[in-house]
Amino acid sequence: MLGSTNALHALAAGGPVRLVAAGSLGAGVLFARNSTAQMMAADGLTWQEAAANQPRFHGAARRLLVAGERSNALPNPRAEGAAPGTWPTGWSISNASSLSVTCNGPVAAQGMTGIEVAIAGEASAAGNLRINLGTAAVTIPAGGVSAFSIGHQAVSATGMTGAQLRAPGASSAIMSVAPPGATVARVSAQHAYASAASNIALGYVVLFGAGTVNIVLRLYWPQFEPGAAFASSPILPPAGSPAAGTRAADQPSLALAAAQGTLAGTFLLPQAAPAGIDQGLLQLDDGTDGNRVALRNAAGGSTVEAAVVSAGTATILAGGTVTPGTPFRVALAWGGGGVALCLGSGTVRSTATLPSGLSRLLIGHAAATLARPAFGEVGPLDLHPTRLPDATLQALTAP
Repeated sequence: MLGSTNALHALAAGGPVRLVAAGSLGAGVLFARNSTAQMMAADGLTWQEAAANQPRFHGAARRLLVAGERSNALPNPRAEGAAPGTWPTGWSISNASSLSVTCNGPVAAQGMTGIEVAIAGEASAAGNLRINLGTAAVTIPAGGVSAFSIGHQAVSATGMTGAQLRAPGASSAIMSVAPPGATVARVSAQHAYASAASNIALGYVVLFGAGTVNIVLRLYWPQFEPGAAFASSPILPPAGSPAAGTRAADQPSLALAAAQGTLAGTFLLPQAAPAGIDQGLLQLDDGTDGNRVALRNAAGGSTVEAAVVSAGTATILAGGTVTPGTPFRVALAWGGGGVALCLGSGTVRSTATLPSGLSRLLIGHAAATLARPAFGEVGPLDLHPTRLPDATLQALTAP
């Protein structure tokens, strides 16, 4: 997908051009995503749905959220079918022992739907019970990693000693999470499978101590993302049609046949890059990965770098480290003298290599195949019409 050349006309008039602003995309930037997707509203608390091909401006900062394709393999994350005394379709309770466990019916909070569960009685000893959230009809290979997440809240927590996410029979997948508090919070965990696992059942486990138990929990939007090293934003099927669902990749892009220029922007990555997978911030390319300049957070950590690839041969410019969850500023410049990178007003790194045929800008990606998405936020992002001097790159990226 390519953008129009409106941005180039603005550059000819002197620029810079703001490609990504708080809550909007600049002229010439096109956007596609072949599905609906969830984003956080401007209040920073409420989830809301973006229509297909609608960009997501996430949270109070209204930065552009760019993520890759992911699936939620659980068939009923909306907890449809719940009623007082009736569990949602596909949900159930296990190992209740002598305690009374009741589904009080559906609840809603912060744009999410879920259920309220009441657990009460006298426990003769410490123990646990599992609220089964559905079964994912998938197979995970040995060595595969998957991510689990859920929203939870405790109206009452008397006797509760902890919480876990558990996938019974799946290589002993037992994952402790932060216990629920008085306000809604989404928690997540990852699991690496020692052996192959199929038809994975996800459960929310309540740990309790001996004595009086009076627990009232609310659970929202459980999610199991097969093959994912970390959890992403919630993925839901259409209301009224429970089934495993997929969120397509966000695809912002711009046609940019410019012999020189500078991109300066703010980015936020919620997590470090997993092993073997870069997190893409920007890519200038010729429509392929054979000639490109890829700005990315390198696999296995939090190091921002630029990969300058000319005819398949790469030169790496190391920019420095960033902190997950904290915004950072970076500038990428190109022109007849090559390519330059500056992170956080630090040392400018450069190479004389300039790939040929650069004609497209991908925002939030570092691969033409969209296989290296940011899973993070972009903006503001400005395009300057020239390769700016090193001192200006440092000034533009000051924290």
